[in-house]
Amino acid sequence: MDRAVDATVLAALQPAGIQAALEALAQVATQQDLQRQALAYALAKARYEAQRARRQYAVADPDNRLVAGA
Repeated sequence: MDRAVDATVLAALQPAGIQAALEALAQVATQQDLQRQALAYALAKARYEAQRARRQYAVADPDNRLVAGA
């Protein structure tokens, strides 16, 4: 009797388990997309700052570059 009940309960819960796994997978994918976007933004910002510093250094008078670098 117990095995029959176990089998019935597992058969009833299996679709819910699959649905829960699919939802968890979708949440993980969403979280990874958000992290990827944040990293892409941070990389773009770092590149911009590096280019800005390079431009500022390039326009500084060569005799004052130690001061411009500070």
